[in-house]
Amino acid sequence: MALPPCHALCQFYVVNGELSCQLYQRSGDMGLGVPFNIASYSLLTYMIAHLTGLKPGDFVHTLGDAHIYLNHIELLKMQMTPFFFFLTLF
Repeated sequence: MALPPCHALCQFYVVNGELSCQLYQRSGDMGLGVPFNIASYSLLTYMIAHLTGLKPGDFVHTLGDAHIYLNHIELLKMQMTPFFFFLTLF
């Protein structure tokens, strides 16, 4: 049996001409899934705001169980390490 989708419900509401979205998520893989959920629902909010002639407002994300899998820890530590690079134009 497959797990049900983690993102269960999104609610849109309008205040002062701005469309906002609240996402309710039962469980969230902070290292892999949640960043994509944030990006996709933020984009969805912008798209719906555009189609309805509203301005995009807030995105609110509510998580029931935010977790990091053990096999993601080292990769996430690497992501949080400052990365410096030098760009040479000439």
